[in-house]
Amino acid sequence: MVDYRYLKAFLAAANYLNFTRAAEELKISVSALSRQISLLEQGCSTELFIRNTRQVALTPEGSNLLLSLTRFEAELKAVSTDLPMRIGCLQSVFEFFLADLIQKNQSIFDGPLDITIGTPEMLQVMTMNGELDFALTNLKPTPASNISGFKLFEEAVSWLGEKSGSRPKRSIIFSAFEQYYSEDHSTSKNRIRINSFDATVELTRRGVGQALVALPARPLGKLPYLDRQWIYAVMPNYKTMPPRLAKTVELLKRSAP
Repeated sequence: MVDYRYLKAFLAAANYLNFTRAAEELKISVSALSRQISLLEQGCSTELFIRNTRQVALTPEGSNLLLSLTRFEAELKAVSTDLPMRIGCLQSVFEFFLADLIQKNQSIFDGPLDITIGTPEMLQVMTMNGELDFALTNLKPTPASNISGFKLFEEAVSWLGEKSGSRPKRSIIFSAFEQYYSEDHSTSKNRIRINSFDATVELTRRGVGQALVALPARPLGKLPYLDRQWIYAVMPNYKTMPPRLAKTVELLKRSAP
């Protein structure tokens, strides 16, 4: 099996036909570049470059290898753009942030998308296992989790529904925020526990009761809230981030409320 570093060294040298400039691009010494190319030539049992004091040129075998690698890179890029970008998201973040982001930036999200709505714990596990390219969640990434990320914006956990800020006659408990209800309140015979953000909002809209939901903190202004939490964009620790994902990450950094 050919070491990929040798192929990168060959491509840089073949494109520049100048070992010094190729070494500068790869941030290695000229001697290291020459050694990697020599090892590639040994592995291929052929000379790829004609070297003399005046110039560097490709041999016919080198030209054929350059053509094959260029075609391979183009095919690989085409395949990668056909693969779906796998996004994980909290339901509240999808409703108030991601859906709008996709609508306004369809040129960035122009390829296939797989969107998973889930709990913070579920999204963290999926990201750690490489099942998601990135997730928008309220769990801060840690070095031990083998994922990295950055802050996007703050959410505020606030009452939604009748008599905002007071104890409602009936509680609609969105399961993601059950920890904010007192034990007697969450076990009340009159409570409604539900695992859908949309259904929670719909019941409060119809006047059935009051619920705790997470909303972007900035639009709330001085309205009462119980807690604030940061939303993070988290992703596996990529050595080289795929181009499509890199564009999306830059968009996230620019678009945070």
